[in-house]
Parts: sequence; structure tokens; C-alpha cells
Amino acid sequence: MRFSDFIKANLSYLKATLPSRRPVLHDGGMLCDLHAHPYIHSRKTLIDTFDVMVRNNVSLLTLGTHGRGNAREYDFWEVKELMQKEGIKFEDKGIAFTVKHHGKTLTLIGGYEPPIHFKGIVGKIDILTLMPDPDFQLHLKKDMMFKDYLKLSRRHNGIVIGAHCYTIGDPEGRNGIIKFRLANSEDKKILKKSLFPFVDGLDTVSSNVLWMLRSNELIKEDYGKPLANSDAHSPSHHTRLEIGRSGNIMKLKPWKTGKDLRGQLRHIIKTKQFEPILNYTPPLQFFRAIAIEKEFGYHTR
Repeated sequence: MRFSDFIKANLSYLKATLPSRRPVLHDGGMLCDLHAHPYIHSRKTLIDTFDVMVRNNVSLLTLGTHGRGNAREYDFWEVKELMQKEGIKFEDKGIAFTVKHHGKTLTLIGGYEPPIHFKGIVGKIDILTLMPDPDFQLHLKKDMMFKDYLKLSRRHNGIVIGAHCYTIGDPEGRNGIIKFRLANSEDKKILKKSLFPFVDGLDTVSSNVLWMLRSNELIKEDYGKPLANSDAHSPSHHTRLEIGRSGNIMKLKPWKTGKDLRGQLRHIIKTKQFEPILNYTPPLQFFRAIAIEKEFGYHTR
């Protein structure tokens, strides 16, 4: 990225976050944040997540983990076990569940986001698999190539999303505190050929801050209509408030099972029948999340 583009992108980002905004619902749509990391590991963090969903008008949320998750980042199945243990009533729909909270019906689904290798690209691309069949996570391996990961996701019927794919994990950490870099022209060429045709969708995210705002812009230029999600990293209440900062307004028909819901979501995503609402994480919130994750040893992305 040229220095002039770097400055321009930073100024655009600061302008986009002042004032802070939230998506507004209309025409009977529901807000779906399909890429978020609420870091649930206790009753307190679980209830706080529900509170934030109600506060921010989020009707459907992905309980996303980095890879398989960890002791402070429960995956979808561990969250259901936690709810049973705590005696919290919910409607079990298999690969989804619903819960009544403060008079609102909330829907939760699972998602796994491991860093994946592509031949010819230095670094890793995060690929998000939504609502896979049970045991998907048990087959995840470190440093998987995309071809193998895609086969695993399809075998478990998951919805596959290229997560902020022009934001590439930088193993050298050349950007300092933010260990990511912007995809270059060769990276984009590879991804347009090796990723775009094989996934159900791509997403842009609130947490592409500072110069990484350019990553979202480039995805829109090359892909057309990506999803918009928060990618909220939420190890504290303050950072959990970022859930729903961005999202997708969708109209869902009544569904009975998680598999029914998965079928609807896949169709909506593939046919781009959603309204993406992209707002950016304010600087203070982003760096607060980074600091907390470092202090407590959370995995970032």
C-alpha cells in the first residue's frame, strides 16, 4: 500500500467511526451477525451476550471460535452444555438453538474460523464454517490447506465463508501490534481463482480498522456484495457491546430445525438476498480488545 493510500484509508476510517452508529431494522427484517466471537465461558458471559443481543437488535448470532476454541472461548456445543448445566431454558434445534430473553427470541448458531493456507500466499486466510454437522471440530488440524479444509466443511454440510479474506495473517508481524496485512495484487489474483468460486460467500467486518478498511473496499470491488459482520472480539463486557456493530438484514421464513435454518441461510447468502450494514469498530474499542486479549492470553482471530 502506498503511503498516500495509507493516510487516506486511516482518515476514511476515523471519519466512518464518528459518530458511532448501529444498524436500523425496517420492513420486518432481522439483524444477523454471522461472524462474531463472544468468548462465552461462564453463566455471566452467556447472559451478557444475550443482553447485548437484545440491546443491539441482533436476532441471530454466530457463536464463533478461533479454530476449535479454548477454555475461555466455548464452541456452540459447549455453550449448549453450559446452558443445560446452569438450568437456562432453551429450544434445542440441533445445529441451532433459540432462547427467550427479555421478551425477545434469540437464535444462536455455531461457527469455526481457523487460519488456512493457500498455495502461493505468504500468511494465512481465515475461513469461517457456519453450522457444520456435529464433530466437525474434532477433525480440524493445524495448518490445513484450503482444499482439505473445504472438503471437511462440505462433508459436514457447513456454510463456508471467506472471512475478511483480503486481510491476511502476517507471520512476520510487520504491521506491529496488528498482525495482519493487506492482500497484494498477486494474493488477490490467487484468491479470486482459488477461493471465490468455492465458498458460499465472503464477508467484510467492522474490525477491519485503520488502513485495513481498504480490505473491505477491495472485497466489494472484486466480489460485488459480501456479507457485513462485526467480527467482534469480546473478552469483556465493553468489547462484547460490539456484537451487532455490523450485520445483515435478512427475512427468514419459519423454520423447525437447525438444518432447515441452515438451508435458508445458505440460499440467502449464495443468492445475496440480504442487506449488508457495515459500520466500523471505534479505535478505543478495538485497542481495548487487543489489550485484554494479550493480558489474558486469548487467541486473536
